[in-house]
Amino acid sequence: MKQYSITALLALGLIAPISQAQDEPNLDVHGQVIGHANQTDTQDFQAEIHSARIGVIGNHKISDTKISFQLEGEYGEDMTVESTPGEYPNYEFNLYDANVLVFNDNYGGIFIGSGTSGTYKDVYAKVDIFDINNMRETSNAHLFDQGHHANNEFAYITPKWHGLQFKTAVLTPKVTNDQNVDIFVLRALYNQGNFNLVFNRVAVDESYRGSDITEQLTRYAVASNYQLNNLYIAGLVEHIDDELNGDNRTIALSAQYELNDITLKVGSQIRRDLDGIEKDESLYLASASYNLDKHVALFVETAQYQKDSKHDTISLGVKYKF
Repeated sequence: MKQYSITALLALGLIAPISQAQDEPNLDVHGQVIGHANQTDTQDFQAEIHSARIGVIGNHKISDTKISFQLEGEYGEDMTVESTPGEYPNYEFNLYDANVLVFNDNYGGIFIGSGTSGTYKDVYAKVDIFDINNMRETSNAHLFDQGHHANNEFAYITPKWHGLQFKTAVLTPKVTNDQNVDIFVLRALYNQGNFNLVFNRVAVDESYRGSDITEQLTRYAVASNYQLNNLYIAGLVEHIDDELNGDNRTIALSAQYELNDITLKVGSQIRRDLDGIEKDESLYLASASYNLDKHVALFVETAQYQKDSKHDTISLGVKYKF
């Protein structure tokens, strides 16, 4: 009960300073469907709906304060869960995003709920640019330790000052481990025109990792991207400080070039174990797409793992979005 009271007071503190000048609320309904023919090096040919997403975003502005909410669900196979070999994949519809944000230009804002994690949106999304092989649960085709979504998140976001902004968050996805803060996040962002730089630190409490684990996991990430006309380039370094499973580091690079209705993408992720536990791996990605219009695109995409820790794939498909 106390947690909800504190949240309410913070929200009132952000809303109280504003005047009664307000805009009409607006709703934006959006969605995306990806279908593809897929061939892997360990499975038979498949033609399937890779994922289907639909969501709504609501925005309401009162003077200098913006209140927004998001609901989004996705239909697809959860690739983060191991399936029984030989059985047909288990497709489900999951509500991944359900959250609200209250942000004041002068005082900052608070975020409450579940959804695409701030760490992913601000850091990993810079290099995670592919349609099929990405960090979403319906793909799970990456070498990072970080996940895509987060549950039970409470975050504070500072106002921007000369392109600089700070964010902090606490996450409590596990509610029965006698620990109010399972995951603690600190993030610093710098945005100046076409150039962005971000530093992120995530601390995962040992009680969240397991009852018999006594060591905290700390995950650091630095990412940057630059847009030069039709060329986009991005890089990321993730470092894991984990005394239980060993330290490791992943370096990722991505690039995208647009020429009229054609988009070309390339990317690489190189993971190196720093304690000799033989978990090294490299992932190479490439795709080409052709936009029929602003809603429909045809694409071909491939992912190749150097040491075959996951399936090599090639996909030919269509993406529809609205």
